[in-house]
Amino acid sequence: MKIKLIAILLLSGALSVNAQRIGIRGGVNIDNSKIEYNGLEADTRVGFHIGAVSEFDIVPDSWSFNAGLLFSQNGFTFKYEREANTGLTYHFITNNLEIPLHIRKEFALSTSIKPFIHAGPYISYALSGRIKDGDGSHSMDFKKDGDRFDIGANIGIGCNVVAGLRLLANYGFGFTENNIVFGNQDQIIKNKNRRFTISAEYLF
Repeated sequence: MKIKLIAILLLSGALSVNAQRIGIRGGVNIDNSKIEYNGLEADTRVGFHIGAVSEFDIVPDSWSFNAGLLFSQNGFTFKYEREANTGLTYHFITNNLEIPLHIRKEFALSTSIKPFIHAGPYISYALSGRIKDGDGSHSMDFKKDGDRFDIGANIGIGCNVVAGLRLLANYGFGFTENNIVFGNQDQIIKNKNRRFTISAEYLF
């Protein structure tokens, strides 16, 4: 497992070293995960992301490749009814290391206003996690170490608003089913990540 994490970091480092431009990205995550547990549905939860990005031109002023190394806080919430009209709300929060890899197509409407679309895969690793309820919080456990990994795809739009500054909106959907231990060891929540993100990105 450590070898896989090191491989992720080495990949990100290699992309950054060879980048034509580097920068920073930060923004808001609006998670809407899909879960399987006693017929319950997850409620929306808000998190954040921040980190470094790098970019390479494929075709100048048209096609480019953008990669990032982000710290991203994700999760979901649900209310578990114990009796009629009573129950606890549980918050599941993970702190992730994420690498998004995007191909972008830019449309130059003017010298400064340049909208674009992007799409591509991502891979993430849950560094840690917590489960919070009305009685406090405790560390999140995964059924196995492989459940810390998530592989998925992103699709989104954005716009260059001034030199170096971009605004982005993105939707990400995970392909991987993560098994989270809840309550007794035999209770498992199956989760697939879904989220909208709104970001600002600045390239130097």
